[in-house]
Amino acid sequence: MKLKLYDQIKFTQGDRVEYGFVSGLWGANGIFCRYWVNGQPGKLRTLANSERTYPEDLVRYKSVPKETIEKVVKRLKSNPEKYGPIGGDNKWLG
Repeated sequence: MKLKLYDQIKFTQGDRVEYGFVSGLWGANGIFCRYWVNGQPGKLRTLANSERTYPEDLVRYKSVPKETIEKVVKRLKSNPEKYGPIGGDNKWLG
């Protein structure tokens, strides 16, 4: 499966399931993601950074409206020193 920047995802590893979106690329073996607080889609678990995730643990899954992702990305991009880097070119990842 090919993921691209800002695709919504579901992370599954064992019994653990989390939802979020793709926020960047880490080499050939990982994808950076931002995750929602469990039970609160649209509220980021952490504002400080993205989390590296292996592509094989991800599937594309829509958990919030597209406008929610756009709003969150705009906020994160408004202050990269505070929120960490996000984005890049819009190429295929994974």
